[in-house]
Amino acid sequence: MKKTKTALLIVTGALTLLICGVMNFYLIPLIEQSTNGIRMFDMQSFGYTAAAAREFLRLLSEEGRDTFLHKQLPLDFFYPVAYGAFFYGEIRHRVEVEITPRLRDIVKECAREMHAIYQSQLIPIAS
Repeated sequence: MKKTKTALLIVTGALTLLICGVMNFYLIPLIEQSTNGIRMFDMQSFGYTAAAAREFLRLLSEEGRDTFLHKQLPLDFFYPVAYGAFFYGEIRHRVEVEITPRLRDIVKECAREMHAIYQSQLIPIAS
């Protein structure tokens, strides 16, 4: 059983790294090259405007569009599956937590504090 878990970890980890590497070091640069360097939507750290999205799509060459639709997009859909499979084994190592009246009180107090912070519309200073 231990060998099976190790093999699953190695295979899914390698698959995840392979997909990530192909997307980030080959496909995305190839697509962005066809738009004169404009970053793809999900590669922009602070989001994008509708105007920026239209400009990206306008500049995207036929080859870039083909690369995106037939290579990048399928990998982009499969990547979360591979990533999730990589961590799947860890999910089964959960610890049962008894829900006691004390734990309920702690959760209620946290919820009250979070609600008060939300109502104040202020972001508290990190401590």
